[in-house]
Amino acid sequence: MILVTVGTHHQAFDRLIDAAEAYAASSDERVVVQRGPSSRSAPHCEVHDWLPPARLDALAREARAVVTHAGPGSVLSALGAGAPVIVVPRDPARGEHVDDHQLRFARHLEAPIVVLWDATRVAEALVSLTAPTTERSEARVHEETSRRFAQRLERVIDEIAQAQRPSWVRRAVARLVRGGGA
Repeated sequence: MILVTVGTHHQAFDRLIDAAEAYAASSDERVVVQRGPSSRSAPHCEVHDWLPPARLDALAREARAVVTHAGPGSVLSALGAGAPVIVVPRDPARGEHVDDHQLRFARHLEAPIVVLWDATRVAEALVSLTAPTTERSEARVHEETSRRFAQRLERVIDEIAQAQRPSWVRRAVARLVRGGGA
């Protein structure tokens, strides 16, 4: 099963929904999509507008891979589930977010996370992932990778905090503290 999530932001992320549908239409694999405010149709997917955090976490633990927007909370949750993570940042130039913080955040991510700037490459990335393992071992979520990711996240948050958007920073930090995506 593939889990695709757009987080909780109020703007639609139709490119990611379209990418999930394209993969599902060409695959026999179950694709579960949390599409948020999008009204985009995805008839080959199991589509949910919103999922409670506990259900989303359970699906992520079950998934062969998680495809997510570049919200730091969503990325951390996906990593914690132990599945491979594919990140597609929202682009404000396409009306998918209010600013470019997801693009900036995604530039700091590194393996094992796969960052795609082009959502049409999601199917290609999913096909290229190794076959699912029968056992979720701690080897899939390496302590060193988690430590490096946390350090990078701290640097990105510091960079954002120094930007000229104090009210935006307060809202983003509040969402991270509550455990939601940014």
